[in-house]
Amino acid sequence: PYTHCRIFSLVLSLGDAKPNGRPRTMSENPKELNDVALMAPPQEMALTLDEVGLEAVQTRIAIDGQKIPARARAWVSLKDTHSRGIHMSRLYKVINRLADQELSWRHLSASLEEMLSTHSHLSDAGALSVDFDLPVLRSALVSGEAGWRTYPVSYQVKNQQGQWTHAITLKVLYSS
Repeated sequence: PYTHCRIFSLVLSLGDAKPNGRPRTMSENPKELNDVALMAPPQEMALTLDEVGLEAVQTRIAIDGQKIPARARAWVSLKDTHSRGIHMSRLYKVINRLADQELSWRHLSASLEEMLSTHSHLSDAGALSVDFDLPVLRSALVSGEAGWRTYPVSYQVKNQQGQWTHAITLKVLYSS
């Protein structure tokens, strides 16, 4: 088993990779970065991960033509033991475009499919979830006055080795 200190020292050693026997240096072009996901990890770090991704990303979604704030979580598996990781920016781009269309199972499934297709050589599973507070204008029973109430909602779509699941969670809060 790895201790926190051992994992920390392995992570620090990742920058010491020596392709072709030479120490790895930054690209000659200062605007160009090496793609660490393509560099093989040290042998002791060759492992798979069930979930690698982003969580609690603040974004927006479209509901009934309105853009409302939301929090998204996106992950894919890392099945390739020779890879150092995934492309987080590809997940972020998908999250950033969630408000381009009305929130629907079709839109979320297509977004997850995009995440998986851009990581097809690395991943065989993934999920995308969106959490938001749905604002509803509620009328009082006696006075006829109205007030806003928000209801926590969560949508999740998941694909594991071709098996799709869809789940929605809604909390109905009562007040008198």
